[in-house]
Amino acid sequence: MSTTQKDMLAAIEQAVDGFAATQKSHGDLLRMLGEGQQEIIKLLTPEPKDGPTLDELLGHIIGQQTELISYARQIVKSQAQMEQNLPGDVARALASGDGTPPSGNGAARGGRA
Repeated sequence: MSTTQKDMLAAIEQAVDGFAATQKSHGDLLRMLGEGQQEIIKLLTPEPKDGPTLDELLGHIIGQQTELISYARQIVKSQAQMEQNLPGDVARALASGDGTPPSGNGAARGGRA
């Protein structure tokens, strides 16, 4: 083999070695980037048992609303029973919502009982 051919083969081997080193460097860089991304994802992903799930939160809210509806029904029922026990003119005044006391029953200010 001539010197020129030996020099060319040496240059080719050197270039191949350079490509291999560059490829290894790129592989190392890609591996480090992948590990960094995995760490970021791990930090941003909450633990499975870290707080209630959305289903649990919605179930709790619905349970509270159901309980509030039950209380509201009891209040309305109590108000209806109170209105039935009031004298007719007081019930009419409350129903009209004008807030004026009923007249004619002697309970007005200055009236006689």
